[in-house]
Amino acid sequence: MCDETSHSMNRSVFQIILIKLDYNADTRPKLFQTIFLEDVKYETVTRSIIEYLIEMEIKFQNVMAFISDNASYMLKAFKSLKTMLFNCTRVACFAHIIALVCETWRSNLSEVDLIAVNLKSIFARGSNRKKRFIDFLKSNGKENPSYYPSPVVTSWNS
Repeated sequence: MCDETSHSMNRSVFQIILIKLDYNADTRPKLFQTIFLEDVKYETVTRSIIEYLIEMEIKFQNVMAFISDNASYMLKAFKSLKTMLFNCTRVACFAHIIALVCETWRSNLSEVDLIAVNLKSIFARGSNRKKRFIDFLKSNGKENPSYYPSPVVTSWNS
């Protein structure tokens, strides 16, 4: 898996996350490499992945999946890598797909968006409202209730 973002100093950060496909080993994804890219384009992404695979002595034929978003430079990077990673299949990141669907819903269902905005404003201020909400949840059998989650549009369409 790989993705690019920018950090607080506005530099582009490219991260390579690997999952070892071995039933006898820990199969949780692990961050293996963080690379600061000068220029975010398919050439720099492709070069970063190839250099990392060579450095870690990972055989190209052992790479089974390339999971990324649908950014055009990532699609082009996979197309370029596919000539060497012949066992590799591209998989669109499910979180990115859900984010696109949610953004479409937000833009086309303005009433639902307004409900989320109003709920956020109700719970954003006023500790008495928060306390009454927690009391309401407890009185209705909710064990260990927590506050209403605050939607953040920039955080994966929460």
